[in-house]
Amino acid sequence: MVLPAAACDNSEAMSRDQITVEVDVYSGRPNPTWTPVSSDAAQIITIIGKLPKSVPGVRNDNLGYRGMIVRRGGVEWLVFGGKVLQRGSNRWYTDRDRKVERLILHSGKPFLEPSVHDAVLKELDQEKNHSKR
Repeated sequence: MVLPAAACDNSEAMSRDQITVEVDVYSGRPNPTWTPVSSDAAQIITIIGKLPKSVPGVRNDNLGYRGMIVRRGGVEWLVFGGKVLQRGSNRWYTDRDRKVERLILHSGKPFLEPSVHDAVLKELDQEKNHSKR
């Protein structure tokens, strides 16, 4: 079921419903996917609902880590590089300091292979260190 765009406004689109998360990291094999515990899901929902609107970004389609996908019902949010795109609506938001990505990664630590977790964390930390220069 795909919700109409009006029902998918940033804060209203996320409810107490269960969400699933996918780390877009592999080519040729399934990406890691999990259902965050309710407290993590609620925090992810709250932060996405409060993000400021943004200009469109450009998604990295290279090999390796490309971002994360948050799904709730028929709604998807692409989370990558400090941006969040609500798929299908062309609504863009700014994820300053990649806070949503970090929270999602933290929620997946029990479910991810350590090498995947560490590689994504390294990517997020490199960008954070690079932006301080």
